[in-house]
Amino acid sequence: MQLLEKEVEDFIYNDLAFNDGDELDGRGLQLQSYRNYSAPKWFRQLSIEPYGITDIVGFYRRDGYLHADLLELKAVPIALEHFEQISRYKRGLEIYLKNTFKNFGTIQCYLIGNGYDGLYIQNGINIHVASYEYNLHGIMFDHHAPYSGWQITNAKDRSFRKRKINAKEIY
Repeated sequence: MQLLEKEVEDFIYNDLAFNDGDELDGRGLQLQSYRNYSAPKWFRQLSIEPYGITDIVGFYRRDGYLHADLLELKAVPIALEHFEQISRYKRGLEIYLKNTFKNFGTIQCYLIGNGYDGLYIQNGINIHVASYEYNLHGIMFDHHAPYSGWQITNAKDRSFRKRKINAKEIY
């Protein structure tokens, strides 16, 4: 049975927002970056204009700095364009956070799809890759080694035309 991207997003978001990711841990998807720090605030479908709309983003404080976990989900096997997409989202979120918070830390990226062949050139940013499958035991994840990708830059990065992220909600 093939799951819709929305169903996978619902499962992941609900577990992170209401159960601290415990169910995800047991199913093979471990997002360790926010563990043991201030309670993260999770958001769905966060608009980072003009870069796009993310699936799930979590913000948390660690050692006096604001950090973020960025999750991009795919109902299809992970392909090169998905790395480009999450890199673009990371860049937009990074620009916004650096311009909004003086104590901005890091962004961890997680690309989660329905399969992954692992054959991509390495050259830059860190993206954690996981695949999932749906079987008799429900949804199960397989976390792959982090992918060191590329850094996407854009001359239009100077500012956001429309701010859809509310800094008060994050902080």
